[in-house]
Amino acid sequence: MKISFDYDETITTARGMELAQKLIDEGNTLYIISARQDKAPMLNRADKLGIPHSRVYATGSNKNKIEKIIELEIERHYDNNSDVIKELGSKGYQFFTDEEVFEEIKELLDHPKLSDDYKFNKIQEYIEQFKIVYGNTRTRNNTIKSANVHKFKYNTETGELVVKFQDGSVYTYFKVSQSDFDKFASGSGGVCKTSGENKWGKWEVGKSPSVGANVWQILMNYSYKKGGFID
Repeated sequence: MKISFDYDETITTARGMELAQKLIDEGNTLYIISARQDKAPMLNRADKLGIPHSRVYATGSNKNKIEKIIELEIERHYDNNSDVIKELGSKGYQFFTDEEVFEEIKELLDHPKLSDDYKFNKIQEYIEQFKIVYGNTRTRNNTIKSANVHKFKYNTETGELVVKFQDGSVYTYFKVSQSDFDKFASGSGGVCKTSGENKWGKWEVGKSPSVGANVWQILMNYSYKKGGFID
């Protein structure tokens, strides 16, 4: 599927980058299409996601942006501008930040002239949109001191686990089961087979629990790739 993202307040957010990476991993072709005048500042984000510069467009206006989306036969476009979404019809997906969703719901609930049924249905609509844009992601920083793993992020819907190591490298593991993630996150079952020390900590043969050991004893059973987005 050909999918595009607006730049400001959409793919510039952590949520937007997370969604974009997920869609790329699923095999979709991504574009960045903005109303900005200059695409140069947008290229860093594109590089992080592996999007070729040829698929990054600065159109100069929202009108031109809409025309470019139609011209490229984009099947889905994420944007925080509700006017753009309305113009695109079924191709447009409203992009919300957490705060915007909560503010929309609060204003809706406080409105004195709307019926309870309308409010209920509208809130359900917001919730569904929020789920579509953000998915069901649980993000956790490790709480067990590890000489190997810095932090990690797990998507409970897709089983995608992104791990950032202490050396700065990032790897993404696919379709990790909930039970294996829980073992990894807690270090449960991980037993060190070597001894050593670095500036982040030390380990010795037989140490358990060990998050680092579980990288080899659990995660290496899953398909993976180098790279991934993590806050």
